[in-house]
Amino acid sequence: LKVQLYEALSLRTSIQKRNHQTFVHELVRQVKVDFNTKFRRLYDHKRNEFDRICEKNTRIKEILTELDLEEDYFKPRFAPEETPEAVIEVTNSELESSSVSISKPGEGEPESGTINNAASKRALEDMMYGALDNKKDVDRLKAQAPAPGWMKDLDSYDDLTDAQREELEQYKVARAVFEESQEKYRKAAELEFKKLRTEVGDIARTFDEKVKNLADRRALVLSFNMTQELYMLRVCVGLIECESDVLTHSQQASQIFKLEFEKSKVVDAINNHIVSVNAATERLENLQSDDKALERNFKRDMQAERSLDLEDLK
Repeated sequence: LKVQLYEALSLRTSIQKRNHQTFVHELVRQVKVDFNTKFRRLYDHKRNEFDRICEKNTRIKEILTELDLEEDYFKPRFAPEETPEAVIEVTNSELESSSVSISKPGEGEPESGTINNAASKRALEDMMYGALDNKKDVDRLKAQAPAPGWMKDLDSYDDLTDAQREELEQYKVARAVFEESQEKYRKAAELEFKKLRTEVGDIARTFDEKVKNLADRRALVLSFNMTQELYMLRVCVGLIECESDVLTHSQQASQIFKLEFEKSKVVDAINNHIVSVNAATERLENLQSDDKALERNFKRDMQAERSLDLEDLK
């Protein structure tokens, strides 16, 4: 598409300007689509990283519970504007009427999958001789080495038999080994907690860097799109001005033709009037000459008649 674009100084005809405007508009659209694609990928990547951090935070919470510690760690969450589907979700606080439970046919009966799961659980418990405990019930760091039963009723260590003394020594060794294993487990848990918190920080830091890069790219895309849109506006203004000039030129040519036609009519009328004026002038001059001639003849005749009258009187 970039090959089809014209140089800025190569735009001369209106067809070139229109084609260039179409190409630039398509280029801006492609840039927007490319950025939106990168944004969607980053959003999906954020959800994946969010799930990873939540998994690590679950393990961190378990470790802190086992160690009986209160440490601060990063807990991510989505902003309300990042989850538009939350707008159509209805919470219990928004409900004013009491909820009514409507059971479907056969809903009160246990499902076959539930029965199978319960049977599997009982079989596993029977196989483990009833020693299968829940994970929540097991607290390794708070557990203690089981002491011999006779130590509860013991008043003095002087009354111990040889067998009890040997069992007591074995108990002390086992307790030392158990406490050592507990300490190793505690250190391993602390090390795992630090490692997990560091990994969470690295994940957040890496994602923040990607967000920063995308924000910088967004600024460049907005600047590019604005520049190209302003350029398209200039080209449109040039086209409008060119079309306005062509329209004005055609209107002025039409007006000039009309004025030329009216001018020719006026010139013909003026020529006709000039002929009429010349004829009237010539006629006026003839009448004036005839009048002067009549006046001269009248004076001459009057003088002749007057001279005849004088002769007759004599």
